[in-house]
Amino acid sequence: MEGTPQPGHFGGPMAARAATMLAYYRAVRRKHKGLSGGRREDLLRDTLRDFLPARLAVERGEIISTDGRRSDAVDLIVYDAFETPVLDRSQGGGVVVPIEGVYAVIEVASKLGGPKLGEDLENIRSVKHMTRRAWFHDGGGVQYSHRTSEWPILGFCFGYDSIRLPTLIAHLHELDDPEDAANNVDMICSLSKGCILNGVPLLDAEGRPREHPQGGPAFENIASSPGPETVRFAQRVPKNDEGDAALRCFYTVGFDSVVRRRVEPINMFAYWQFDYKAAR
Repeated sequence: MEGTPQPGHFGGPMAARAATMLAYYRAVRRKHKGLSGGRREDLLRDTLRDFLPARLAVERGEIISTDGRRSDAVDLIVYDAFETPVLDRSQGGGVVVPIEGVYAVIEVASKLGGPKLGEDLENIRSVKHMTRRAWFHDGGGVQYSHRTSEWPILGFCFGYDSIRLPTLIAHLHELDDPEDAANNVDMICSLSKGCILNGVPLLDAEGRPREHPQGGPAFENIASSPGPETVRFAQRVPKNDEGDAALRCFYTVGFDSVVRRRVEPINMFAYWQFDYKAAR
């Protein structure tokens, strides 16, 4: 679709990483049902770490807020490494971080389907509903013109494989909150099949949907997050692609808004009496 990343925009390292991830998944699937939870998350985490800016940390763990709420275990948390205090860290590498420093959460699956999508959405929504309020107010010595709380936390679903993308879109429509787009899954990536994005249908002068040169309808204002005028659509990968197009699409479209955001300094005193270990 128009505006989506094209092969010439990247060199070989990301393509090689995508092929390695997909090959590992297929090798394990031949012997077992799929990748173990920790391994499938680690493969994606290490890939994102190697390509995203250093100020973006990617870790598994839990998220807490000053009102005592905590998330369930999140497969991958994308948070600001420079401004976010890590409140606890387990021996296995999981972290506990405050909600104020979180940009996005990613739920990772070996194969995405309807039931798994519903489970992931529940976890994503539990994070999106958490209260962000540990900021410095007037007199605190820090002033920001754009408050972090004004932009929503993003929720992504990533699978090494999935059911057909149109079927996944149908499941999304059943799960979506029509009253609040920020309450929904933002973007889905299936490494073997492609991505589910959000865009505005591109119309001709007579108001009819325009066709994309590669087939199917064309879209504009393509983004990771749904909006009032957007619709979900599938960006399929070419045959024998080996995960390259899907991974590039997830990286560029999914993290386009993330890399433009900044977390304002977090008020540590707001978490002074929180029992971090009880949130594990």
